[in-house]
Amino acid sequence: PFRIVPKILTYLKLSRVDIAFIQEMHMCKSEALKLKCSWVGKVFSSPGTGKSRGVSVLIHKAVSFTETKIITDKEGRFILVYGQLLDTPIISCNIYAPNADILAFFQNLSQYLLELEGAQIVVGGDFNQILDQDLDRSLPRRGTESKSVVAIRQMTSDLGLNDIWRTMHPEGREYSFYSPPHNVYTRIDYFLISEALVNNSIDSSIGNIVFSDHVPIFLCLGNI
Repeated sequence: PFRIVPKILTYLKLSRVDIAFIQEMHMCKSEALKLKCSWVGKVFSSPGTGKSRGVSVLIHKAVSFTETKIITDKEGRFILVYGQLLDTPIISCNIYAPNADILAFFQNLSQYLLELEGAQIVVGGDFNQILDQDLDRSLPRRGTESKSVVAIRQMTSDLGLNDIWRTMHPEGREYSFYSPPHNVYTRIDYFLISEALVNNSIDSSIGNIVFSDHVPIFLCLGNI
């Protein structure tokens, strides 16, 4: 919600974040512009309404980035920022996926990404899906994978993407969300990155609860 934006921006600054993906901003277009502050040089948003959805990508003033194409949806659920990060073409894609098992969301997202060729890809955010029912749930569950998970797996295969936290923590059990009604912790927030970026990944970590029912997740990349 907009009222906690100053606290979020301060937290990101103290965490020395260069590029931030923020979901559920609950901001209209005019309010999203207020995300630009002392350390934020560029703001790209797909606003939702004042009460739901909304995603933004914030880029630090010290980061050399030139955007060439921006793609957003009408629901405030994803934004693709295509441009040049230093000397590297890159797509920064921030998502807030629907709670429901909506196959078309990830299929459409994958198609947009496939059409933007020749760039490294970082897809991050709230996927609202559990990729591994054993490791990514505090109460493991067996069963058929959702249609959305099947679509995510197809997207990662088609685009050569890697769940970098799981790669770095093959047997790790850490979670990004807690559901009180179900009394279960899950990992539903991810960074999926191009295979070419995996060797440049210094660290991928899951933080602690700060302002939301989701914890922040972090990705540290070396020179790209």
